[in-house]
Amino acid sequence: METKLYLLDLGGLDEKIDERTFLEWSGMASEERLNALPRFLFRADAERTLAGEILARAALSSAAGVPPSAIRFGRGPRGKPRASVPPGVPLPEFNVSHSGRFVACAVSPQPVGVDVESVSPPDDAVLRRVCSPGESRFVRGGFLPAPAAFALIWTLKESYLKALGTGLCDDLPGIDLAAFVVSTDAEPWIFSFNGHLFRAFFHNEYAVSVCEKMIAPPDCVR
Repeated sequence: METKLYLLDLGGLDEKIDERTFLEWSGMASEERLNALPRFLFRADAERTLAGEILARAALSSAAGVPPSAIRFGRGPRGKPRASVPPGVPLPEFNVSHSGRFVACAVSPQPVGVDVESVSPPDDAVLRRVCSPGESRFVRGGFLPAPAAFALIWTLKESYLKALGTGLCDDLPGIDLAAFVVSTDAEPWIFSFNGHLFRAFFHNEYAVSVCEKMIAPPDCVR
């Protein structure tokens, strides 16, 4: 099995999922997901998190050949989502992300993380909190428009931390990917770092990054 990425386009930010679809998706969602929906202040946020589970069910069903309704979701020791089918048979690794109009799901035989983010200008405080000095030069250096360059760095780092299963850390500048993004002269960005394989690209003004743990580094990876 190879790592696969699924992208679901929910439409424009002003559009809403029709009520029939929302109810159908709710009928397939886990109890944990349903309990979380009322806590969202905005309907669009509830739709995205619900769509994330539905997409994960479809992706895992396709990968493992099991009915979507048979899939059970839980969490690992550090809170990373995991999936199984009764009686506790584990399914492939997966990860979900959503931002604006897009929901992303990556499925892999290895630990995997995915992040999707809309391209928007960062302020200086965020830049200092996220980027190493080399990455800051990359963002400001004209390799890409600054909003796109920052979105690329951000999604790469978040996908890496999600693959590790640690969540966000206090030393994001310490994860220095500047050399890899600068040395790749065209998208998609594909490189290895610290035993993980990264792939990143832009799609309709969104940055998308996938990171997976490598068993053996492929010869073609930088």
